[in-house]
Amino acid sequence: MISVIIPIYNTEHYLRRCIDSVLASACKDMEVILIDDGSTDRSAEICRRYCRKDARVRFIDQKRKGVSAARNRGIDESRGEWIVFVDSDDFVSGDFLETVAKEKYQSQDMLIFNYEKWDKRKRWEKGERKRTGEISYNGRENAGKLIEKILRAQQLESNGKANLRSPWAKAYKKSVLDRYKIRFPEQISMGEDRLFNIEYQWRAWRRLYIPQTAYFVQWRKESASHSFHSDYIQRDYHLQKMQKQFLENCNLLPALENAYYDSVLSNLTHVLIKGIFSPYSPRSYRENCRLCERVQRGSLYREALQYSGQSGDKIGILPRRALLWCYRHQYYGIVNLLCRLCYGILLRI
Repeated sequence: MISVIIPIYNTEHYLRRCIDSVLASACKDMEVILIDDGSTDRSAEICRRYCRKDARVRFIDQKRKGVSAARNRGIDESRGEWIVFVDSDDFVSGDFLETVAKEKYQSQDMLIFNYEKWDKRKRWEKGERKRTGEISYNGRENAGKLIEKILRAQQLESNGKANLRSPWAKAYKKSVLDRYKIRFPEQISMGEDRLFNIEYQWRAWRRLYIPQTAYFVQWRKESASHSFHSDYIQRDYHLQKMQKQFLENCNLLPALENAYYDSVLSNLTHVLIKGIFSPYSPRSYRENCRLCERVQRGSLYREALQYSGQSGDKIGILPRRALLWCYRHQYYGIVNLLCRLCYGILLRI
């Protein structure tokens, strides 16, 4: 059985498409667990209707606790051998779950697929998907390589389109999740997907990349990942601490030191763009400069900037290095200008 876990929060306009795409799968041995995380729109009502129509659908209604708590509740309630996560504003291809259920894949601990972004202007035809050979990533050595790719936000293969940081477009073995008590960290609200996948990669043994497009991500400007949060800096700092602690506990930090600092510096770029000099921030320029100074005094960011300086500022691509060089030398006026003029571009580096 495959357990499809769908956390839901105020996505009534997309929810039917999401659930329909899952139920339309040729794979019938599955359960669909809908967890409404305190929605204030009609999402819960839509979920109840699907429960009445299809016995494979289960509905859990809980107070607002966050997406990590919703996903964890789904894992705890699941009965399947495979766990598949689907965000409620996204949808899956018709052959995604059927592929996961194939007999030849049942010895794997993890299946990784490609994804595509979707918006109103884009249509994706099944015949356009190009398939290359499957690739195995078995053993502890490959776990380290995959964790490095997660830290650096890199693709598995140069011609692939798999998001190693996200929980979607993947299938996880329930036995691995339960044996090592792997769950999404509920104490943080940013980067929880990354920590979950880093730990799972470390614990899993057999991983297979199946380069077919199985998942479609709905691009929404108003989504949480594109919103301004006044506590963005605190969120990121907490994430970096937990990430470093896990790498140290597993004795991975010495081998992945450069990748770890690359990750910290990449997030620091996002802190500057989304957390300090965001065009949606209500703070004044002077307040932002004082905030820059406080952030620079934080030990994790300070260590990363020092590491970057010692390595000749060679970590990351040139635009990011230029931005962080200006920041490290306290040229906040230039930093402010770069962040505001290049807001849309720099968010993707």
